[in-house]
Amino acid sequence: MKSKLGIYVHVPFCVRKCLYCDFCSDTNLDSELVAKYFRALNEEINLYRHMAGDYVTDSIFIGGGTPSAVDSRYIDELMNHLNKWFEIDRNCEITIEANPGTIDIPKARDYIYSGLNRMSVGVQTLNDQLLKKIGRIHNAEEAEKTLSDIHQAGFLNVSVDLMFNLPDQRLKDVTADIDKILKHDINHISYYSLKVEENTPFHKMLKNNQIQLGSDEQEREIYHRIIEMLGNRGFKQYEISNFSMPGYESRHNMKYWSRESYLGLGLSSHSFIGQERFSNTTNLHEYIHNLLDQRLSRSEGEIIQGKDIIWEYLILGLRKTKGIQVEAFRIIAGSHYHEYRKILNKLEMNGLIEFDATCFRLTSLGMDLSNTVFVELLI
Repeated sequence: MKSKLGIYVHVPFCVRKCLYCDFCSDTNLDSELVAKYFRALNEEINLYRHMAGDYVTDSIFIGGGTPSAVDSRYIDELMNHLNKWFEIDRNCEITIEANPGTIDIPKARDYIYSGLNRMSVGVQTLNDQLLKKIGRIHNAEEAEKTLSDIHQAGFLNVSVDLMFNLPDQRLKDVTADIDKILKHDINHISYYSLKVEENTPFHKMLKNNQIQLGSDEQEREIYHRIIEMLGNRGFKQYEISNFSMPGYESRHNMKYWSRESYLGLGLSSHSFIGQERFSNTTNLHEYIHNLLDQRLSRSEGEIIQGKDIIWEYLILGLRKTKGIQVEAFRIIAGSHYHEYRKILNKLEMNGLIEFDATCFRLTSLGMDLSNTVFVELLI
């Protein structure tokens, strides 16, 4: 039996960079640069063909950036190259990220023709004032039209990204977003709390008191209301920030949280093969130059070993609401099991972890304080 593999492909191009964004992206949509990038990307696929025979790919995620900002022919060429060298499972989940304002019915149909079967739409909010404040290129009407268009094109598996804890966002804004979004046929929602990262315009604006975020208490109140509202509408929370209708969990993202193998292709992408983690350069021109010269543009690999494996297993597995099987963790932890069990028992006494007959998981309070839990487990 061949092992399962996930493939992540990074398309770094954007129409405009959002004020909160610290992702590796570029707003230069010059046709020559885009063409060179995809030639380099396809060359990278060729260079990994030696490992393709060991795996069956059961998830592909094309992210960014804004993959839908480039011509759909590039995505078609990309899929042709992947199919040429990698064995793609007939039921492979193939996702592309898209932003309103960069996709229409013909482009969505092109994606389906190329083999894509899942779309993740970056809506963030349906409040026009908030969309302007965070620097999005679309308005609420365009976002809702995009959702209608991709359904009309034939996509049956649709995910939406939403955000809370935005500057001046109130609880009623979030509940209104949920009410409006759920009028569309959505299978999956990723709901992220805004974290202001360094080297972003928002970070500078926050330091200069040009924007204000809600308190921790307000953030938690909104988070719990999101869980309640989506739960009442049939969505199951399966990870700290992710909710789905039954059977529509993101197969690709589950690989990250379950420490399964995935290969990252493209600028700044990360890979995890066996116990080795490695990543590609974040320099666009270096990436293109190296690959067009038929050289991989990746960092030195890091072999994860010892307690680092145990910690990764814990912090990734505890993100999932189903938690971690006790017996599986006993095997992973080996001789360190009792050392970690003492910490887990302490976290249980503090109401952050709960056990049942076979598993342990974060409690509701533990999810609120997940970073505290993860630090406690770093020994």
